[in-house]
Amino acid sequence: MGRFRLAGALSLLLVLSFSELYSSEASSSEQDVPKLKHQMTVPVIKFLVCNSWGYRNAFQQYAKVINERYSEVQIDAGNYPPPQLNQMIASALSFIKFALIGCIVCGINPFEIVGVETPQLYHWARENTAYSCFMLFFLSNAVENQLVSTGAFEVTFDGQLIWSKLQSGRIPSIDELIKIIDDRVNVGGNTIDMNEFAQFH
Repeated sequence: MGRFRLAGALSLLLVLSFSELYSSEASSSEQDVPKLKHQMTVPVIKFLVCNSWGYRNAFQQYAKVINERYSEVQIDAGNYPPPQLNQMIASALSFIKFALIGCIVCGINPFEIVGVETPQLYHWARENTAYSCFMLFFLSNAVENQLVSTGAFEVTFDGQLIWSKLQSGRIPSIDELIKIIDDRVNVGGNTIDMNEFAQFH
């Protein structure tokens, strides 16, 4: 019976590990979004966005419209980096998460090793291995994602900022962004003053 329980626990740990690995790979693959056009002499519109599905989906929709309208424009994208401290805390939480899951599935009590009284919650976790591991995994992921979420949707045209959600408080409508890009492509000019975002509210 003990062997079956250990085998099941190890299988659970493998599933969670592969899930985390897949999530990390998907995140890193989306971080460096392939350039939709690649010419050195054309204008470059770059999106730096929050690494969440909603923001990535918005970028893809906007990029499609822009790409269809302006064949001469190159579109790049990337993740807007969160504060370094938040990244460090998220990484530490991820390590603790997997360490605790490993201890639970293998029947190891880390509190006894360090000479600390074992909390009742840990006793409960060891008695409910599968449920506690899944709960720990998904709760920790939620906190980690919150820590690295920036809420950014920053757009630059040839290196000049033309829209900032961090400063305006919202994502532009596609019509607003197209109008701004039209002015750049047809006329050019200086970076839009952040105060001008207020007129769109």
